[in-house]
Amino acid sequence: MFTSLRQIATLSLLLFGFSAHANFVKNGSFEQSTGTAAQTNPSLNHTSFSSYSPTNWSIASGGLSYVLAPGTADGSGYLSVWGPFPNSSPDGGNFVMQDGDTNYSRLISQTITGLTVGQSYLLSFYQAAGQQKGFNGATTERWKVGFGSDVKYSSLISLPSNGVGPWQLETMRFTAQSQSQILTFLAQGTPNGQPPMSFLDGVSLEEIPEPTSLWLMFAGLLGWGTIQLRRTGKSAS
Repeated sequence: MFTSLRQIATLSLLLFGFSAHANFVKNGSFEQSTGTAAQTNPSLNHTSFSSYSPTNWSIASGGLSYVLAPGTADGSGYLSVWGPFPNSSPDGGNFVMQDGDTNYSRLISQTITGLTVGQSYLLSFYQAAGQQKGFNGATTERWKVGFGSDVKYSSLISLPSNGVGPWQLETMRFTAQSQSQILTFLAQGTPNGQPPMSFLDGVSLEEIPEPTSLWLMFAGLLGWGTIQLRRTGKSAS
């Protein structure tokens, strides 16, 4: 047992330091770009993904994909969704919107490097959903996610006519098959022609510590705590 709040606080800081891992995704918040800034006026058209050109990201030509500034998703501009839609995601700042109609959805991708073959990675991101203004009928929305040859799907969002799906955190586990793999996102919605819009933000990919590594970490911290207690006892005596 630890006998002081100071020891507990120190141990907590060590645990945080050991468990923190680098994010392999670059510009996962879509804040940096080399093109036209995301629109900040809800009455203007949204900025197309290709015009905004988020650094480190690519998108297939054509389709309807946009980068939105906070508070513009349910404005009066082109492809706005029914509201009220949250001003921003939990990640804050800009976010991506893509039409899930199969005629208009396009792969959004980034090449991830520095991976360890056989290592497990946790992908996390925020998703939300909505239906384009001026259309009616129930819709569904989700993201098809690829990492190398592995494909997974985010939670299916089912909306009533004119509905809005609030932001929610999605997590997926992948295992690296090579040192460099392509991460992709593709909106999938139904039905076509009733514009089902999917939103994306806060993309992160981090290593998952293996059980053996976690046990070694815990054993080391336990040993450290024992030494501290012995030193404390000697000082007191």
